[in-house]
Amino acid sequence: MEIDPLDYSRICHLMVRYSHAVDFGRPGDLAECFTADGFFEIAGIPSDDPLAGPFRGPEGLRRLCEILWDSVRGHGRHWVQPPLIESVGKDVVQTRTYVMFVRVGNVPAAGILSTGMYRDEFHMVDGRWLLASRIFSGDPQPGHVGEGSNPLIWARDDFVGRVEGKN
Repeated sequence: MEIDPLDYSRICHLMVRYSHAVDFGRPGDLAECFTADGFFEIAGIPSDDPLAGPFRGPEGLRRLCEILWDSVRGHGRHWVQPPLIESVGKDVVQTRTYVMFVRVGNVPAAGILSTGMYRDEFHMVDGRWLLASRIFSGDPQPGHVGEGSNPLIWARDDFVGRVEGKN
Protein backbone atom coordinates (compact mmCIF):
# COMPACT_ATOMS: atom_id res chain seq x y z
CA MET A 1 0.00 0.00 0.00
CA GLU A 2 1.34 3.44 -0.91
CA ILE A 3 1.98 6.06 1.72
CA ASP A 4 1.28 9.78 1.81
CA PRO A 5 3.96 11.85 0.02
CA LEU A 6 4.55 13.93 3.15
CA ASP A 7 5.22 10.75 5.18
CA TYR A 8 7.58 9.55 2.44
CA SER A 9 9.48 12.84 2.69
CA ARG A 10 9.64 12.67 6.50
CA ILE A 11 11.00 9.11 6.41
CA CYS A 12 13.63 10.08 3.84
CA HIS A 13 14.62 13.04 6.03
CA LEU A 14 15.06 10.71 9.01
CA MET A 15 17.29 8.45 6.88
CA VAL A 16 19.49 11.46 6.11
CA ARG A 17 19.62 12.39 9.81
CA TYR A 18 20.73 8.81 10.60
CA SER A 19 23.51 8.97 7.98
CA HIS A 20 24.78 12.34 9.21
CA ALA A 21 24.76 11.16 12.82
CA VAL A 22 26.96 8.17 11.95
CA ASP A 23 29.17 10.01 9.43
CA PHE A 24 29.89 12.89 11.79
CA GLY A 25 30.11 10.92 15.05
CA ARG A 26 27.01 12.18 16.88
CA PRO A 27 25.83 9.29 19.09
CA GLY A 28 22.96 11.21 20.69
CA ASP A 29 21.58 12.22 17.30
CA LEU A 30 21.75 8.60 16.15
CA ALA A 31 19.83 7.35 19.19
CA GLU A 32 17.13 9.99 18.56
CA CYS A 33 16.43 8.43 15.14
CA PHE A 34 15.10 5.26 16.82
CA THR A 35 12.18 4.29 19.03
CA ALA A 36 13.05 3.73 22.71
CA ASP A 37 13.49 -0.01 22.08
CA GLY A 38 14.74 0.33 18.49
CA PHE A 39 17.75 -1.60 17.26
CA PHE A 40 20.41 -1.84 14.55
CA GLU A 41 21.90 -5.13 13.40
CA ILE A 42 24.29 -6.31 10.70
CA ALA A 43 23.06 -9.59 9.25
CA GLY A 44 25.57 -12.41 9.01
CA ILE A 45 28.43 -10.76 10.88
CA PRO A 46 30.64 -13.05 13.03
CA SER A 47 29.73 -12.92 16.72
CA ASP A 48 33.27 -11.87 17.74
CA ASP A 49 33.23 -8.77 15.51
CA PRO A 50 32.89 -5.45 17.41
CA LEU A 51 29.93 -4.64 15.15
CA ALA A 52 28.07 -7.83 16.07
CA GLY A 53 24.77 -6.70 17.46
CA PRO A 54 22.06 -6.10 17.80
CA PHE A 55 22.62 -2.63 19.24
CA ARG A 56 19.40 -1.97 21.12
CA GLY A 57 17.98 1.09 22.86
CA PRO A 58 19.61 4.51 23.27
CA GLU A 59 22.76 3.23 25.01
CA GLY A 60 23.36 0.44 22.51
CA LEU A 61 22.82 2.79 19.57
CA ARG A 62 25.19 5.38 21.03
CA ARG A 63 27.79 2.63 21.44
CA LEU A 64 27.28 1.64 17.79
CA CYS A 65 27.90 5.22 16.66
CA GLU A 66 31.08 5.41 18.74
CA ILE A 67 32.41 2.14 17.25
CA LEU A 68 31.67 3.32 13.71
CA TRP A 69 33.19 6.75 14.36
CA ASP A 70 36.37 5.18 15.76
CA SER A 71 36.79 3.19 12.56
CA VAL A 72 36.57 6.11 10.08
CA ARG A 73 36.96 9.35 12.09
CA GLY A 74 34.92 11.48 9.70
CA HIS A 75 36.33 9.94 6.52
CA GLY A 76 33.23 7.91 5.66
CA ARG A 77 29.93 8.84 4.05
CA HIS A 78 26.68 7.00 3.47
CA TRP A 79 25.22 7.17 -0.04
CA VAL A 80 21.66 5.94 0.18
CA GLN A 81 19.19 5.37 -2.65
CA PRO A 82 15.64 6.65 -2.27
CA PRO A 83 13.80 3.93 -0.37
CA LEU A 84 11.02 1.62 -1.41
CA ILE A 85 8.45 2.24 1.34
CA GLU A 86 5.43 0.05 1.98
CA SER A 87 2.76 0.53 4.59
CA VAL A 88 2.22 -2.64 6.61
CA GLY A 89 -0.26 -1.32 9.16
CA LYS A 90 -1.49 1.74 10.95
CA ASP A 91 1.54 3.92 11.67
CA VAL A 92 4.01 1.20 10.55
CA VAL A 93 6.02 1.07 7.32
CA GLN A 94 8.80 -1.15 6.06
CA THR A 95 11.52 0.00 3.70
CA ARG A 96 14.25 -1.49 1.55
CA THR A 97 17.10 0.75 0.54
CA TYR A 98 20.38 0.23 -1.28
CA VAL A 99 23.31 1.75 0.58
CA MET A 100 26.94 2.39 -0.23
CA PHE A 101 29.47 3.48 2.36
CA VAL A 102 32.46 5.30 0.91
CA ARG A 103 35.81 6.56 2.16
CA VAL A 104 36.04 10.22 1.18
CA GLY A 105 39.01 11.95 -0.39
CA ASN A 106 40.89 11.66 -3.63
CA VAL A 107 41.97 8.50 -5.47
CA PRO A 108 43.64 6.34 -4.35
CA ALA A 109 42.51 7.11 -0.77
CA ALA A 110 38.85 7.40 -1.72
CA GLY A 111 36.85 4.30 -2.38
CA ILE A 112 33.86 2.14 -1.68
CA LEU A 113 34.07 0.50 1.74
CA SER A 114 30.80 -1.41 1.69
CA THR A 115 27.61 -1.91 -0.30
CA GLY A 116 24.41 -3.59 0.74
CA MET A 117 20.83 -3.07 1.72
CA TYR A 118 18.96 -1.65 4.68
CA ARG A 119 15.74 -3.37 5.68
CA ASP A 120 13.97 -1.01 8.04
CA GLU A 121 10.78 -0.76 10.00
CA PHE A 122 9.54 2.70 10.97
CA HIS A 123 6.86 3.45 13.55
CA MET A 124 4.91 6.66 14.00
CA VAL A 125 5.51 7.79 17.61
CA ASP A 126 3.93 11.00 18.91
CA GLY A 127 3.50 12.30 15.37
CA ARG A 128 7.08 11.47 14.25
CA TRP A 129 8.46 8.59 12.18
CA LEU A 130 11.23 6.73 14.01
CA LEU A 131 13.25 3.64 13.22
CA ALA A 132 12.07 0.60 15.16
CA SER A 133 14.64 -1.59 13.45
CA ARG A 134 17.39 -1.31 10.87
CA ILE A 135 19.09 -4.43 9.56
CA PHE A 136 22.02 -4.05 7.19
CA SER A 137 22.95 -6.96 4.94
CA GLY A 138 26.14 -6.54 2.98
CA ASP A 139 26.53 -7.57 -0.64
CA PRO A 140 26.32 -10.02 -2.13
CA GLN A 141 22.79 -10.44 -0.81
CA PRO A 142 21.74 -13.83 0.57
CA GLY A 143 20.95 -16.12 -2.33
CA HIS A 144 23.60 -14.54 -4.58
CA VAL A 145 26.75 -15.65 -2.76
CA GLY A 146 29.05 -17.54 -5.10
CA GLU A 147 27.44 -16.28 -8.31
CA GLY A 148 29.68 -14.92 -11.04
CA SER A 149 30.33 -11.22 -11.38
CA ASN A 150 30.28 -8.98 -14.42
CA PRO A 151 33.60 -8.86 -16.34
CA LEU A 152 33.32 -5.04 -16.36
CA ILE A 153 33.67 -5.13 -12.58
CA TRP A 154 36.81 -7.26 -12.89
CA ALA A 155 38.25 -4.72 -15.34
CA ARG A 156 37.51 -1.87 -12.91
CA ASP A 157 39.13 -3.78 -10.03
CA ASP A 158 42.21 -4.44 -12.19
CA PHE A 159 42.40 -0.72 -13.10
CA VAL A 160 42.15 0.39 -9.46
CA GLY A 161 44.82 -2.15 -8.51
CA ARG A 162 47.17 -0.66 -11.11
CA VAL A 163 46.46 2.90 -9.90
CA GLU A 164 47.19 1.83 -6.33
CA GLY A 165 50.33 -0.05 -7.45
CA LYS A 166 48.99 -3.47 -6.46
CA ASN A 167 48.97 -5.03 -9.96
